[in-house]
Order: sequence, then structure tokens, then C-alpha cells
Amino acid sequence: MKRALRGNGSISQLASGKWLVKVPVGKTSKGKTRYVSRKCESKSEARRRHSELLVLRQSQMLVAGPRQTLQKYATEVFLNGNDRISDRTRDGYFRNLRKHAFPIFGSRCLSDVRSQELELFFSQLRKDHSASTVNNVRVALSKVFATAMRHELVPSNPVARTQKAKQGEFDKTQVRLPWSKEELLSALQAAKDTPMEAFLNLALATGMRLGELLGLRWIDIDFKNMTAVSTGQRNTW
Repeated sequence: MKRALRGNGSISQLASGKWLVKVPVGKTSKGKTRYVSRKCESKSEARRRHSELLVLRQSQMLVAGPRQTLQKYATEVFLNGNDRISDRTRDGYFRNLRKHAFPIFGSRCLSDVRSQELELFFSQLRKDHSASTVNNVRVALSKVFATAMRHELVPSNPVARTQKAKQGEFDKTQVRLPWSKEELLSALQAAKDTPMEAFLNLALATGMRLGELLGLRWIDIDFKNMTAVSTGQRNTW
């Protein structure tokens, strides 16, 4: 049995006994009607789901098209490469999602994830993890949804409507106090006549970060002008 709903779609029972909800959402480039459909276990659930879809359509929050799970789409985004994200950053994003987000939202369709449940998820995660960890997961999820928006798979980014986790007074941070003069001299003495001596002197003289130092090649060193070029930055010692 199929029930017409005057342009608002239909609710019909399938041969399997389940119920199918269909709501029209715009037209294709060829003029055919595009639908968002959902399967439900009962007629009452189908009616409730239909009402929800109509509300979402009215709020322009409903997108027709292929329904991809968060885990599958995030894997495509981060493992298939992105010119705007470095390999190291992309790998960090994916590992954070695999550890924290996929167990909760991985099997969910992108378009079904709401900001309210993400807010709750971040709040629960904050109880056992630092603010920086929570915010890293939040940024990774935001990257996924922002890309999905660009591909018209979701109408908006639900992460954008959540709040960043705040750093607690006693939370550990990556900020460390600089060496004292005594510590600096002690390190230089310990490195004297070892392979680390030049490395340490260069680090202290230029203030280059560890990643920049490790990425240096001989071609980056200009002994005549006493400079080293790393990631586009010219450092002088």
C-alpha cells in the first residue's frame, strides 16, 4: 500500500514488511525528481521519520544523493590525498578519528550526524582526555564535513555549531620552559666532539624547530652567507 502525501513524498510498505519513506528534494540536471529515502521497521516509525525529513527539507538541511558512512568517507578524504593537507597532518587526523570518532559515528551516514550529539560526544571525550586531544578530533571531523559540503553530500557542517574544548588549569600542555643558561651550557658540553654538536649548535643559534632541522639537506646550507633554508624560511646563525 502506498500513501500519497501531496508533493511531500510517500510512505509505502515493502515486500520484506519494512516501510519506505521518500521525500522529494529538488530536480536532477535532466529534470527528474531527486528523493531522500529511509527504511523503517514500522509504520509509526515511518510516519515520524517522514515528519522529520519534511522539517529538515523546510530548513534546507536535506540533501539528496548517495548516503556514505562517516568512516568510509573520512577514509577516502584522508587516505586518498589532499593537496592542502600535509601527509603528516592527514595521518594524524585519520588516527584520531579511528581511535575516538569511528567507534561512535563510523557506521552513521554523514547526513544523519547532528551537532547536538557531536557536542555531547566532545563533552564525554573531554572527561578522559586533554582539551588538545578533543580539539584535534573536532578539527579532523570538521575537515571531513567541510569536504562533504563541498561535494554536496551534506547541507552544512555540524561541527561548526559545536564549541572548542577549554584548557583546564591543571591540564598538561606541549609548552615547555626554555633552557636556562646553565642547562644550555651543560647540553653543549655533553654534545662536544659528538655527531650532535653541530646539530645542537644550529638549533640554538637559529631557533629552528625539530621538524625543520630534521628536514635540512646539504643543499639547504649556505656556508658563505651563514644561512640555512628550511620550508621557505631563511635562518641565519
